[in-house]
Amino acid sequence: MTAIECSAVWGAMTIFPKQVIPCAIDAFVAFTEGVCADPASSLVCVFTHMPDFKEIFVATLYANVDGIEKPPAYDGWRALLEMFNSVKMTSVSDMAFEYNTLTNHQ
Repeated sequence: MTAIECSAVWGAMTIFPKQVIPCAIDAFVAFTEGVCADPASSLVCVFTHMPDFKEIFVATLYANVDGIEKPPAYDGWRALLEMFNSVKMTSVSDMAFEYNTLTNHQ
């Protein structure tokens, strides 16, 4: 098995209100259109219903494995109104731990 070596990652989780869904779709399309230009940046995007809040949210997980803070690949996402943002310079293991803690996965 091969892995990407990286000592620092810029990334983590963001949560957006359902009102940004049309703009989130645009940001998702823009990100995928530019993915070949920035192979170090990745994105997980989930449109989710959270029963505890009886609401729909957009959740993302960013990861730039080159450790570049705020790379242009995420400009469309960073322009959206966020409810929660834990994005920072971190490590893959810390980011994975935080993601599992925030979403209550055990």
